[in-house]
Amino acid sequence: MMHLEQEPKSERIDIRTTPRVKRALQDAATVTSKTVSECLLDSALTRAAEVCIANTI
Repeated sequence: MMHLEQEPKSERIDIRTTPRVKRALQDAATVTSKTVSECLLDSALTRAAEVCIANTI
């Protein structure tokens, strides 16, 4: 995962989802002792890095 914790947080990302998906995300966050935002950002940044690496020639 990229480490960007030093940067001030000034941007916001909003998503809409179903109650079932929200619950699944909340459960995953609880299991990992993170907030939903932390859990989503960790997963999204990891996946973004994988995609970028896979598409680098």
